[in-house]
Amino acid sequence: MLRNLLKNVRRPVIDFESYRKPRKPNIYVLAPEGLCQFTPHMISPEFDLPVTELIAHFEEIFFSMPNTEFLTERLTGENGQDIQKEYVHYSRLIGFPDTITVRFMSLAEGRSSIALISRSHYGYRDLGVNKGRVYYLMQKLAEKLGIKE
Repeated sequence: MLRNLLKNVRRPVIDFESYRKPRKPNIYVLAPEGLCQFTPHMISPEFDLPVTELIAHFEEIFFSMPNTEFLTERLTGENGQDIQKEYVHYSRLIGFPDTITVRFMSLAEGRSSIALISRSHYGYRDLGVNKGRVYYLMQKLAEKLGIKE
């Protein structure tokens, strides 16, 4: 019941290029250098696979976590070649919704990269939940693709 009351949050569309550093620390940003107007918390790697495969691997990992849902998808980027998706992950006990915005970027020669913003909608701090989520997703993605750190 509480989860249903909390789920209707305002989710503005994220444009990574014009996105400004948020004032609240309940967010974690992973992006390639120069994509955002500020230095992200973590620089994203390039992957040696097409963007469609990256999406499939990412979603397999993301949806293996409990309490996750797909929200929206749109084309974005300079020529509309990137795919941006939004997901929600609800906290286990109370059902607080955290929005995860992911931009899957197609690069030259069958390569791809990812930009990701994980953000809480309730509270000022998140006790590292968003950072942990991004680290978990990237670690699992690296494991799945056989990438050594």
